[in-house]
Amino acid sequence: MGDPISLVVTPIVKKLIDQSSSLIKERYLRVKGLKKDVEELTEHLTTIQYVLEDAEEKQVNDRALKDWLLKLKGAAYDADDLLDVFQTKACQWNKKQQESNFRAIPSMQKNSDKNDIAHKIKKLLERLDKISKEKEKFQLNQLQVNGGRPQTPDRPLTDDLWTVNDEDWESLQRLLKQGGKGSRVLVTSRITTISENLCAKPCYRLSYLPDEKYGQQPSLEMIKSSKKLRAILLRGYDLKNLGQSLDKMFHAMSYVRVLDLSSSTMLTLPKSIEKLELLRYLDLSNTEIKELPNTICNLSNLQTLKLLRCLWLFELPEDLSNLISLRHLELDDMFWNKVLCLGHLPHLRQLYIKGMLDLEEWSTWEAKRPSQLDTLKISNCPNLTKLPPFFPTLRVLKIKNCKSLKALPVVFSLKFLILIDNLALEDWNEVQFKCICNETNQGEPTIRYSFMNLLELKVNGCPKLQALPNVFFPQKLEISECELLTTLPVTEHAQRFQHMALDSCPDGTLVKAIPNSSSLYSLVISNISNLITLPKWPNLPGLKALYIRGCKDLESLAEEEERSFQSLTSLKLLSIRDCPKLVALPKEGLPTALECMTIGAVKLDDGRWTMEYYASNILLSMKKWFDNKSGYVCFELYASEENIEVAKLSHVCWLDVRGKFMISELCAGIVYEIVYVVKLPKGGTGWELPITLRLALPGGNARERQVSLLEKPRGEWIELNVGNFRVEDGENGEVNFDLMEHGGHWKTGLLIKSVIIRPKN
Repeated sequence: MGDPISLVVTPIVKKLIDQSSSLIKERYLRVKGLKKDVEELTEHLTTIQYVLEDAEEKQVNDRALKDWLLKLKGAAYDADDLLDVFQTKACQWNKKQQESNFRAIPSMQKNSDKNDIAHKIKKLLERLDKISKEKEKFQLNQLQVNGGRPQTPDRPLTDDLWTVNDEDWESLQRLLKQGGKGSRVLVTSRITTISENLCAKPCYRLSYLPDEKYGQQPSLEMIKSSKKLRAILLRGYDLKNLGQSLDKMFHAMSYVRVLDLSSSTMLTLPKSIEKLELLRYLDLSNTEIKELPNTICNLSNLQTLKLLRCLWLFELPEDLSNLISLRHLELDDMFWNKVLCLGHLPHLRQLYIKGMLDLEEWSTWEAKRPSQLDTLKISNCPNLTKLPPFFPTLRVLKIKNCKSLKALPVVFSLKFLILIDNLALEDWNEVQFKCICNETNQGEPTIRYSFMNLLELKVNGCPKLQALPNVFFPQKLEISECELLTTLPVTEHAQRFQHMALDSCPDGTLVKAIPNSSSLYSLVISNISNLITLPKWPNLPGLKALYIRGCKDLESLAEEEERSFQSLTSLKLLSIRDCPKLVALPKEGLPTALECMTIGAVKLDDGRWTMEYYASNILLSMKKWFDNKSGYVCFELYASEENIEVAKLSHVCWLDVRGKFMISELCAGIVYEIVYVVKLPKGGTGWELPITLRLALPGGNARERQVSLLEKPRGEWIELNVGNFRVEDGENGEVNFDLMEHGGHWKTGLLIKSVIIRPKN
């Protein structure tokens, strides 16, 4: 296997072949007389590509072969630069032809730049020809050829990985294992454990730059002398007259793709920015720039433009619409205009607008032309009242804290919609239209609705919305603080439901409106006022998890004489927290499939207390006594169901056993301890990670400690000390204690006999 340097060559060469093959079709090359040169370049690259895999395998033990690969790498990068220039000039030429409505005749064209380009490609062809001939002395094997082209294994470059989440790595590894035989992945990261998680070979460590390289003025000189640089990162750069230095730099460099000047001391952006014809990414965020030169609009390759927190920028360039490749635009904290005019940006895919406090309207004239906008996020624009009326390709829409906006735009392709704190919003702007789909009905028009493709909808703090869209089939629905909403999708529209969350809805009206759904598997009901008992459950045969939170008035989980709770035949997890008036569990019992149940902040009618645990229908009693030796009060919480002596953990992945009591119940001036009495049988599994014991005292003082059960004796009762605390005279408030392990893997076998609160000595 090649080292990290050589591995980069193959994907570059493959990309060049694809790029040059596409470029050959451009009429610009024929006009400039460069078509044959590009065809010859493609042939050289294809010939070299045949032997690259064998070269990368053999170069480990062959210094001369490694040098040959390095020569090829340099030539490949130069070819990439040159082809990128060709593609840019072809695009500009085509645009001029369209604007002038004039088809140029080759013999009449001015070829002022032909000589320079022809000279560069001639020199490149000579280099590649020499490199191609040199390969013969290494006796390299060719790849198998299919249809005249080599079958090259994949060699993606996975750059600057940061995540240390095991689940993320497992997903990535499963994906990478689907690659073809011989495929390789080059990973770069600043975290050494990444190689242990993912890489099959030892990592190659790059050394640090010497300290003197970090000096800012020397850095500019180094940049100016490195004319083939592709990325310049001057984030936070502090230098007087930075604009003048940038002007000289822009004139000297032709191949820069990435330029980050964010948080620098730049006050003006030189007009010579247009010299960076290959620029793809430009970040001017957090600068005091006051004006963008209109020449920035000549950057036909620019794909990302970030203008965040540019507080002194009062207008956008007049010809912004000339940025024909712009895909991602971010604007915020601009106080310069009441009307946003972006012009027509045909390839714009993502637009983020934030904190434009004076913005009232987004000009609609450009919306009349075709748009490719995929993602639109608008937040903290309190005076915005009007958006363009129509977004045909929009898939993701988020609108937050736009307090004056009353209506949404018309959308046909929307899949994800988030609406938060839009106090005036009242109109979904839902429309019906006819669509012709040849695949389903032989060209006959069918009736469609604008929200039919919507998969996820989150509505929070939109008090004037009186209903949801009439026709939509969500997979995920979350509603909070929308007091006028009283209905949910009907049963016919609820058969794609997977997750639903209803929060802060008055009177439980929406809870009663939950439709029958065979697909719903997760349901959250939280902070519902005036909900005394849960209504009769609809038919939810697939529901696996039910969470009930903060329903302060809830007294019962089921109405009298109703056995609907047992109808939840697939329910495996039931979690109830902060429902202080809940006085009984359903008389008919809980669903038979239940594996995990958590109950917190609940006191039952017979005086028994509950603590949070994972078992099926096991309640805990409290015993209070005075210690014989000291005379001080003690408490014990323990399992009390008939024929049950302990709470046993059967098979769960999330462990949380908690309880609480009033500190005023204890004796002042005494140091108490809290211990869990547990046993881990020899057959218990899944305890490789330590458990966490947490103690929270009145006043917010909390402490945690970790204990490994694998280090404790098996098959016998042991005490786990949660913590010690002193009770002060007149002290009030709750003491909370918790035993938990949230590693996300399955655990079995733990027995919990009781929790004891007693004087330390």
